[in-house]
Amino acid sequence: MPYETSPQHGISARRLIPLGLLVAAGIAFVAVGGHHYLTFAALAENRDWLCGLIQQWGFVTAFLYIAVYAAIVALSVPGAAGHAAHRR
Repeated sequence: MPYETSPQHGISARRLIPLGLLVAAGIAFVAVGGHHYLTFAALAENRDWLCGLIQQWGFVTAFLYIAVYAAIVALSVPGAAGHAAHRR
């Protein structure tokens, strides 16, 4: 079929850039001690503060959550979609 391309052999550096950025961000997060703040104990300790933020900011917190969730999903889809397109 004329619209099919030949299969790529090997991995290009351009495709590894997002993975490298995610790995670098994860290492930086752990290096500055961020993993101490993402625990159930830390959430329990800061529950009143978090509830206060939600009451103060209302819909902004909901939209911020939706935006962050959408960004995470958007970053995860292209890799999976690219693999599915190459298998056809």
